[in-house]
Amino acid sequence: MIDWDQTNLFERNRYDSSAAVKAFDSSRTSKGVVSIREGRFSLFEVDYEIDGEKLEIYFSPPGEVPEERIQFARDVCVHLTEFDNLVQQSCEREFEASPPNDSYLEYLRRFKLPAQAAHAVHLAYLIVDNNVVKLHYYGTFVNAEWDAIFQRGDTGRWQKVNF
Repeated sequence: MIDWDQTNLFERNRYDSSAAVKAFDSSRTSKGVVSIREGRFSLFEVDYEIDGEKLEIYFSPPGEVPEERIQFARDVCVHLTEFDNLVQQSCEREFEASPPNDSYLEYLRRFKLPAQAAHAVHLAYLIVDNNVVKLHYYGTFVNAEWDAIFQRGDTGRWQKVNF
């Protein structure tokens, strides 16, 4: 049984950017981008695991994805560790500033989870649009979903947008 009190639920460096880029390049030559039927996106599945699932990168709008958008998605993989660390830092600060309310605490205690579990998140997938990427997260232990948005400026520098 996991001792959650001894587990860092805001762990940094969870994802290896170098491995993600290598998997991106390998997957690109073996798979390519697939258009999803009846969807709003095109999908690129990378042979890099995020919490037991392959990394999914969705491109909006659907259809043929231009090379510059594919290179943009690759650059996102280059910065994956950095982006996720910023999200983890934000979750930890949010927990410190606003601990969970009594109903969440009661729920967490039932499962022998620490209060930090109310703010723990995992990466679900990425959505790539024009110079913007949304890292879609879901709550690890509680019902929550949100997007961490990063934008790449004209100089090539990334900035977080919404948190």
